[in-house]
Amino acid sequence: KKIYILTYYNPVFKYKEDKFLNNLKEVNGDGFIIPDLPAEEGKELSKKAKALNLDPVFLVAPTSDENRIALISKVSGKNIYYVSLTGITGVRESLDFENIKKHYLKVKEISNKTVWIGFGISKKEHVRALNFADAIVIGSKVVSFIEKDDIKGLKNFLKDIREEIDATPY
Repeated sequence: KKIYILTYYNPVFKYKEDKFLNNLKEVNGDGFIIPDLPAEEGKELSKKAKALNLDPVFLVAPTSDENRIALISKVSGKNIYYVSLTGITGVRESLDFENIKKHYLKVKEISNKTVWIGFGISKKEHVRALNFADAIVIGSKVVSFIEKDDIKGLKNFLKDIREEIDATPY
């Protein structure tokens, strides 16, 4: 089981990159996702993270071309986060799974990294349809339970997701 920190770059910048990385290592964190840090600007941070055996995870968008995917793969650690849709994150009723799979396979063809799929995933049916993915990320749906202080609902949701993952052949 891994622990990844999701944060924006400004807090890391203000805190200082080296201090952020050293503290993440000290608390046994495994890596981080900084969604507003493009790979081009994150090269040095990534290099420092890898030297500490931390996993920097950069994002690939559906609009990323092959050269960009290759760059992101090079700068990323062990994992890449594939953003499954354009626009902003949030709970979605339906997703274009055919298009998601097409772009996911393009990323896998170019990169040897583990590819996480995230953005809009909010139902066990989504998890079932994404059974080809190395990993999935569910964010906004989890936050919606937390905002309502609905811990019981969150437990039930995660139980359903776990059952779907365990029941789905990969």
